[in-house]
Amino acid sequence: MQSIIFDPTLIGTGRIFPPAIESLDWIGYHATSSYYSFDIESAGFLLKKPLPVDDLERLVRIAVRYEEDGSDVNGFIQLRSISFTPLSELALYFVRPDSFGGQGLLHITRLINTLYQKHAAQFTTDEAAHLTAERVNGCETHLFTRLTSKWV
Repeated sequence: MQSIIFDPTLIGTGRIFPPAIESLDWIGYHATSSYYSFDIESAGFLLKKPLPVDDLERLVRIAVRYEEDGSDVNGFIQLRSISFTPLSELALYFVRPDSFGGQGLLHITRLINTLYQKHAAQFTTDEAAHLTAERVNGCETHLFTRLTSKWV
């Protein structure tokens, strides 16, 4: 796979790659973060969620219990597509730092943060165990850490 680095001086023009690429009208652009890049580069684009769907569904149930909006995470669970854009610079929008590497990850981390900020003191033992410690490959990790640990 050939990697082509975008030209940061072109940000604001809509087209951040060399004209030889930008002139090809059959190219769709997809930006990703280090979270997904290894999987994409080794196996292509897969409709794989960053965490097990059971964990995401449980996160939504916890949100409902505390009357927080889990619809964005629920929508991400249901999503069965990968987005591409015909405008190269628009792809950068989805990898900005606050998006955490994609729309779905943005929704997950926002909901986890909201639950912690507003309701951590009221978590049941089971909710606290789910949100604060998960067993992954024999190691105990925070659900949020399971997302961040994959970053390079």
